[in-house]
Amino acid sequence: NFVEYAKQIGAGLLGARRANVNLTGVKVETLDGVQFFPPPEKESDTSDEYISLGFMNINSYSGGNISAVDAALFDDGRMDVFRQRDWIANELRRGGKTPTVKVEGISVDVPDTLPGV
Repeated sequence: NFVEYAKQIGAGLLGARRANVNLTGVKVETLDGVQFFPPPEKESDTSDEYISLGFMNINSYSGGNISAVDAALFDDGRMDVFRQRDWIANELRRGGKTPTVKVEGISVDVPDTLPGV
């Protein structure tokens, strides 16, 4: 298992083939209808630039090395959602702090043409 973990971590950090990482066509809106993904401030669909989309259900991962910029409050009834282009660039720019947006909830639309759907 240790060898497999090392291979996967290396591929994730150094960049592996993105054959199965394709967020093109994925749409995320907040419950009040605000588009979160792809980012509405972009003029074109840039979802293929992103490698990750999700929410932080805990304050940090990896023993605190990866965390949200603003800590999650577990009793506020909100989700801390994020979108990320490049993990290494985020580490270098923000020191492992992922910017999140606090929302009441989200609606996710994944097209059935994507692998694994």
